[in-house]
Amino acid sequence: MSQLIRTGSNGALVRDLQSVINLVQRPAPTLTVDGIFGPKTYAAVITFQGRSALKADGLVGPLTSRALVGAVLSMALPQLRTQPR
Repeated sequence: MSQLIRTGSNGALVRDLQSVINLVQRPAPTLTVDGIFGPKTYAAVITFQGRSALKADGLVGPLTSRALVGAVLSMALPQLRTQPR
């Protein structure tokens, strides 16, 4: 996600964003993965940013994107470490 994603954005990047937020945020916001950055996606982004010590502005730029990737990795790494080789 190298471009700025915000209210009014739509398409595949927003669908990816919605899927990732549903995965990493607890309790899950259960966003509909429809590719439309509307009020519920905005609220979920604000919540994620606040919990991640980021500026809670609802804009998904490089810092928020990195934090989302980091959250996914932190969820996946413990599972990968316990996998048999």
